[in-house]
Amino acid sequence: MMNLKEALAKLKEAKFEERTGQVQMMQAVTEALNKKTIAVIEGGTGIGKTFAYLVPLLLQRPEKLKLVISTATVSLQEQLVHHDLPNLSKILGLKFTAEIAKGRRRYVCLNKLYHFDRGITQSELNLLGFSEAKTELPKQEEQALVETLIDKIESRQWNGDRDQLNTSIPDNLWRNVTTDAVGCSNKRCSFFNDCSFFQAKRRLYTADIIVTNHDLLLSDIGLGTGALLPPAQDCFYVIDEAHHLAGKAIKHFTAYTGIMSAIEWLDQLSKGMKSIQQHLKLEQGLVNQIEKSISEIKECLPQLRDVIAANFSHYQRDSFWLLPKVPEALQIHSQVLATKAKELLLALYAIRKMLTEQHDEKTLSEYDSILSAIGYFIGRSEDFSQTFNLFCAKDPEGIPPIARWISAKEEDVKLKNYQGKDYICHAAMSSAASMLPNYFWDKLEHGAALCSATLRALGKFEDFLENTGLQYYPHVKTHAFASPFPYEKSTLCVPKLNTLPESDKSEKFIEEISELLPELLRQEPHGSLVLFTSRDMMEKVYHQLDSKLQKQILLQGTSPKHLMIESHKSLVDQGKPSIIFGLQSFAEGVDLPGNYCKHVIITKLPFSVPSTPIEKTRVDWLEAQGRNAFMEHTLPEASIRLTQYVGRLIRSQEDCGQITILDRRVVLRRYGKQLLDSLPAFTRQIS
Repeated sequence: MMNLKEALAKLKEAKFEERTGQVQMMQAVTEALNKKTIAVIEGGTGIGKTFAYLVPLLLQRPEKLKLVISTATVSLQEQLVHHDLPNLSKILGLKFTAEIAKGRRRYVCLNKLYHFDRGITQSELNLLGFSEAKTELPKQEEQALVETLIDKIESRQWNGDRDQLNTSIPDNLWRNVTTDAVGCSNKRCSFFNDCSFFQAKRRLYTADIIVTNHDLLLSDIGLGTGALLPPAQDCFYVIDEAHHLAGKAIKHFTAYTGIMSAIEWLDQLSKGMKSIQQHLKLEQGLVNQIEKSISEIKECLPQLRDVIAANFSHYQRDSFWLLPKVPEALQIHSQVLATKAKELLLALYAIRKMLTEQHDEKTLSEYDSILSAIGYFIGRSEDFSQTFNLFCAKDPEGIPPIARWISAKEEDVKLKNYQGKDYICHAAMSSAASMLPNYFWDKLEHGAALCSATLRALGKFEDFLENTGLQYYPHVKTHAFASPFPYEKSTLCVPKLNTLPESDKSEKFIEEISELLPELLRQEPHGSLVLFTSRDMMEKVYHQLDSKLQKQILLQGTSPKHLMIESHKSLVDQGKPSIIFGLQSFAEGVDLPGNYCKHVIITKLPFSVPSTPIEKTRVDWLEAQGRNAFMEHTLPEASIRLTQYVGRLIRSQEDCGQITILDRRVVLRRYGKQLLDSLPAFTRQIS
């Protein structure tokens, strides 16, 4: 077996530069694999994180151990499988198999494709209130596209993966030729052996390396692991771009449901069940249970709506009513709805099981259509059930509580016996620390490596560990490896301004920076990036600049992000100045090396005002504990964002340029030194 030293020599022969931070990270990953621990690694920009975790794992992974790599996006998955892993296989002479894991909706459903224009059970679907999504294409053109897909499948020019398709398919049409788990008849489908999704899934279970994304990983975690990916006890995990994990976990497990609008889909379900019963002769006891549950839920919903309506205007904060503690009246109704929703779900699950067991090739088309419809209502019922279960649940101890809030629908709901204002009940865990330990960390038997360029806040890992629930695990080890880039060759400037961007002076601040920007953005044949914390401020500054400078500016929102970047690079390549005015999405994941970005201007420190119910719940909880929410929540988050902002400047060993921070709170406030000291070692010029 090749050792790390020999592998590094081969990489050097292949013209890869050896970097101290990369070798240190390789050693940290090796230790996590061998000792079955969890390594939390911040690797500075440019150390080569991908090879730093791949090389030791490929060299020392036990034969039967699966390596699951989770990235933030599908594009990063493609980069790993089609570029990085083949390169390493060639250089190191290692043999392994690697597959991309994607959700079922990324693959065509052959049954739906071949029966696209069947119309066999559309009347039943209409009665269910579930009709196939219609495209904006003419019927003839739509059918021609479907026939093209069939030809590509049959001629083996296409494997059914939407990302591998070189023909453009409208989203609405694609929804009609794909399916989800509840609409799939699995092994009872006559297309099962040729199914693109199941072929891909079978390859996953024989692959040495599985490359997935955070969303699919969280879906698998939510199902107990082993449903979409191999079981956790068979895997070593690498979670790349791990700074996204906590936020994605919170979003993934958020639930919401409309109150009176739920009556609409419940009525559709009731009508549809009568139609299905006449056609398929389902077990009467299950149909009766569904009818009973629907009736009891419909009886409770208007009462809940009336309680909310009577109190909403008194307690709403901003555009929603935040519920730190659920009032007794709401608690009672929520408990009833949670109980009845569970009964409804159990009956729907039983009917789905019955339909799949009765499934044969003769009834393929009509059964699959009804399964899709039942799947739709199972999804609605699961959201409904989860929402009210969280409304009733006891808050976890020692970590931020469940966020519960109610918002008003913008448009009145129109039902047979009701027309008026409707409300939406929302619920979410306000910290991933309440989910990830039980769902994931406790199940790891072989360890994991979590890595990113920005995991530390104010130079410490504590915030990340607390947010992910890792702070109490003794086998978690943290590592920080510095970037090899020569930051000292670049300058961080804080010019003299008379105004701070505080609420009562914000307009004056905008005027002052609008006067300063033309001087900072002198016409030079390179690119600049000006980052704003709000669209309102960005547009106000833009409109206060003279027309000559405006012509050099690409303003976010005026065209898609990728087109802005293409235009920016094209202008710089022509030796012309180009300036991007951007928001948060330009502060992370945007690569503008060399002359494409020689100057990053940060107009305002990226403090976020707790505006969402989840943020407010977290901040309120910290303050109720006698803790300083600004120091423990707002400032650490701003530190990570500021690190991402300045990270846009230096993208290679040769890059250099200037960072300008226009917010003088970074030098005038006590916390400013903490923010500056957590940034790379730029040469500072502070007026």
